[in-house]
Amino acid sequence: MSIYGVIGPNGAGKTYYLRTLSQNPGTALAQAAPDAALYGATPREYFAIAKTGWSDLDIDRAESLLDFPATTPMKSLSLGQRQMVITAAALASGQPALLFDEPFNGLDVEFRHRLRSMFIDAVTDDDAATGTANTDDADVDVVLPNNAAPERTIVLTSQHSQDLAGLVETLIVIHDHEPHGPFDVEQLRTRHPVLRGLTEQVGRIAADLPVFSRKTLGDRSELVLAAPLSASAAQHARTLGVEVSYLNPAELIDLASTSAYIERSAQ
Repeated sequence: MSIYGVIGPNGAGKTYYLRTLSQNPGTALAQAAPDAALYGATPREYFAIAKTGWSDLDIDRAESLLDFPATTPMKSLSLGQRQMVITAAALASGQPALLFDEPFNGLDVEFRHRLRSMFIDAVTDDDAATGTANTDDADVDVVLPNNAAPERTIVLTSQHSQDLAGLVETLIVIHDHEPHGPFDVEQLRTRHPVLRGLTEQVGRIAADLPVFSRKTLGDRSELVLAAPLSASAAQHARTLGVEVSYLNPAELIDLASTSAYIERSAQ
């Protein structure tokens, strides 16, 4: 199972994009708790109602994904608990492509962590059941409209890189209502090394390399490159006192979601 992240500012078209994907067979679309109507007096009743639409929904599995009783009155659930109910139903739906629209929206830190754990556990359990981790690039088709969904894929949307960082393997950026990508997060990391040090020495290392961004303060500079740095070049940089590092996942997602990056990748 793979997890895809779809990022873009409010109003960029993320919800429309997911609804387009949901027209494909084998998909389950889960709304954010603030926007969703939860039918039934309890989560157990909600799962039974959801099963009328998702006939393969495993109610026992859905209940097992909750860390509170499935007989808890719906009216007493917090926003975070309501989101867990919605998420559990989709994860247990039996559909190969699971689409979650802004699942972290409005949640506090505790429930953001609990929800992330639900997604991570779903991937771990699925990989254990199939015997292998999913590394098939064919999964990319799930994020392109009008393509049939492949086996076992989660797609999450968010406005915030922190929601997706460390959780998603592949990124789709929605810019002006158009999808761009997919971008492999690990490939982004190696493709954009960061050089920090004296401006003169940093310039020597980056002389023949494409530069995505540059910051200079006094006699020191920080460059984000637009191409991988060879092992020999990295070693040479260190001998000159230039620090070589890499952006963290949230920074990579922020980088890829800028209009400058979208324009550059389209060239």
